[in-house]
Order: sequence, then structure tokens, then C-alpha cells
Amino acid sequence: MKQTTKTLLGLLALLLIASGVALVAAWAGKDEEQKAEAKEKSEKLFDFDKARVKSLRLEKDGKLVAALLKDEKGWTLKEPLQAEADDGAADGVVTALLGLKQKKDLADEKDLKAYGLDAPKLQVSVKLD
Repeated sequence: MKQTTKTLLGLLALLLIASGVALVAAWAGKDEEQKAEAKEKSEKLFDFDKARVKSLRLEKDGKLVAALLKDEKGWTLKEPLQAEADDGAADGVVTALLGLKQKKDLADEKDLKAYGLDAPKLQVSVKLD
């Protein structure tokens, strides 16, 4: 065998090994990405489509602060008075809810007082279409 042939075969073997290493690295990276996505999804407190939100109700200390409805024109304040609502502010509340993450799953916990959840100071209700 000539030296040129040996060199080409060695180069081909090196290319095959490098390709195999690159494929394994890409597969491992994809696996890590999927694990990160699954972890982020499990940490999310709420999982709904922002476009499906049709109404918001905000209460503080058991008293109504605002009741908003969304239609094709945008957000409308219905209670305590009727007026046009700031679309950016209402969408901001929905976005903030979607960004909330849970720190701990309480599962079937009965005693919410230990977590300060027995009498919430702020309640937000979201209705979807």
C-alpha cells in the first residue's frame, strides 16, 4: 500500500471518529435540553394560553378591586365602575400569573395556615374561553 493511500485511510478513520463524537455530543445536549424544559414546566404554577383569557377578577382582603372582561376590542373594566381598561396593565397581570413558579408542592396538605394561605390577602381569578 502506498503512503498516500495509508494517509487517506487514516484521515477517513479520523473523520468517522470525529463524526461519531459530534453525534454523541449533539444527542447528549438534546437530552439535557429536554430535561431542562421538563423541569421548567413542572415548576410553573399555571399553564394556560394567554390568548384564551376572557376575564380577570382581583380581590384584596376579600373586597373587590376590579373585574375585567376581554373582548375583540380589548379589556373593559366592569366593576366597581364601567370603563375602558388599560390593555397593557391587564395583559401584564396575566403575564405575571404565567410567570409564577411554585417552590413546593403542597399536594394533599390540609393545614394551609402553616403556609400563610388560610386567609389570602390577594385573590386573582382568571376565566378562560
